[in-house]
Amino acid sequence: MRLLPVIFIILGMLFGRIDLQAADNTGNDPVNTKKTRIGLYGIGLDTYWSQFEGLRDRLEGYQQQIAERISKTHNGIELINTGIVDNPVKAREAGALLAEQGVEAVFLYISTYALSSTVLPVV
Repeated sequence: MRLLPVIFIILGMLFGRIDLQAADNTGNDPVNTKKTRIGLYGIGLDTYWSQFEGLRDRLEGYQQQIAERISKTHNGIELINTGIVDNPVKAREAGALLAEQGVEAVFLYISTYALSSTVLPVV
């Protein structure tokens, strides 16, 4: 997956420059009713959870807010939310899920410092 096109797609979606539902040239109902699959995954560091009580729950809540906002803002999206990925095993599982679901772009929610081993298997 090339990162630069994904960044432009994300920025376009966030600022309303890209409509994920293609309309026909008459302006009527969308020609393609298939929803675009977008992945959302958060990264964190699992050693923090025992050090800071309630941190993981708070960050998962923030990620849920992001998921809800994306879903409400863009009707043509099917969001695949992997939750917080905080170790290499979960990263491989998240990467497999996103690949299996055939996502076209991925949003990365950076909730805390994280190791590259939680990011690279997904990308």
